[in-house]
Amino acid sequence: MLRELARQSRETVHLAILEGPEVIYVEKIDSPEPVAAYTRLGGRAPAHCVATGKALLAQLRDADLQPLLRDLPRHLELTICDPDELRTELARTRERGYAINRGEWRDSVWGLASAIKSRNGAVLGVVGVSGPRYRLEPAERCQFLSQLVRAEVDEIARAMS
Repeated sequence: MLRELARQSRETVHLAILEGPEVIYVEKIDSPEPVAAYTRLGGRAPAHCVATGKALLAQLRDADLQPLLRDLPRHLELTICDPDELRTELARTRERGYAINRGEWRDSVWGLASAIKSRNGAVLGVVGVSGPRYRLEPAERCQFLSQLVRAEVDEIARAMS
């Protein structure tokens, strides 16, 4: 399933899970483009800095989220370190159905991601795409990729049901 998302998006595709304050990349398909987001299978990233992490954090109950909002480390100037600001970003994520990373973990690397949920609402993981800012920033490209990601998440959820 992820292969079709990679083919259509031409960006790096990730399947990730949340472990404490980090995401772990459990599946990955590299972009065919010469300039691409670099991650490694099994790699970790701070959840508050990446789209996959924010998509997962947005699904947590407040009691589970609260401990993860303490001492948010700054990695780049754009990293969201203020708990209230991150809560606002997570609310936006829930509202639109996908998370966005605007260069908060790696300079000029953007990403979009959406959580995979079972029929009963349990979060199973997250699917995301990432790539260079110049390819993901245009509004129409961001909209296109968000539709692809959400369609992939829906397909995976149906297949797992």
